[in-house]
Amino acid sequence: MKKYLFIASLASIFIAAGCLTTNPEGANGRTIKDLNLVMINVQPGEFVMGSDQWAGDEKPAHKVRITNEFWIGRTEVTQAQYEKIMGNNPSLYAGDNSPVEQVSWKEAMEFCRKLTESEKKAGSLPAGYAYRLPTEAEWEYACRAGTTGDYSGKVEDISWNGTNSKNSTQDVATKSPNPWGIYDMHGNVWEWCMDSCNYGENGVSNDTFKEGQVNPCSVKGDNKLLKGGSWCFDPKRCRSSARYADSPDFKAADIGFRIVLAQEIKP
Repeated sequence: MKKYLFIASLASIFIAAGCLTTNPEGANGRTIKDLNLVMINVQPGEFVMGSDQWAGDEKPAHKVRITNEFWIGRTEVTQAQYEKIMGNNPSLYAGDNSPVEQVSWKEAMEFCRKLTESEKKAGSLPAGYAYRLPTEAEWEYACRAGTTGDYSGKVEDISWNGTNSKNSTQDVATKSPNPWGIYDMHGNVWEWCMDSCNYGENGVSNDTFKEGQVNPCSVKGDNKLLKGGSWCFDPKRCRSSARYADSPDFKAADIGFRIVLAQEIKP
């Protein structure tokens, strides 16, 4: 496999990684107090997205640039957090601190809309920013956290997957975090992303998965992207570059989501 250099500023990455591993919120972290949800600050940079080693829909490995800082949930949205905003808990595997599941893309977007509306009323949002789902590029950038391999750590240390989950979701943040202090990016539940795509026998395809993209977010296609793998998938499907998709109405007991506070994007 051709090796690529991670070309974000080494100084910026060192500072970000150091802050996030010594202080869970990072130097510029945030907490949604009503939900007790910590948001990790992610600084702009460049990284290599995808993989030339695995499935066809992960090719080609290509450089992507993220130009705006954003904040990403330190954990997947839990059942208690979801119920506080939405008034119900659709999950099959009940547990306040377990990730919410059986949530469609549309329902995840509605959660983000309601949270944004509430935080705007409280005057808690930076201008032009909103709570939303991450783009696939933002998600993979945060997942990799400066790493370039298949996982952002030892898979047995960071991932709930089909080999160790005991056939259900597990409480968030019970495995080790990635180098930027973010938990459960590999496994537990698949996580919805903003991007639209097509999905078929050859996997995921969209028009933004190519070299030199800046803040990409695909708007074409009938399906929505999912990242991260889950408790019932083989570890190889929990890799940083793995891709999956389904319809925006689809629900399953291994699909949830994670939020970002980032520049607003119209779906």
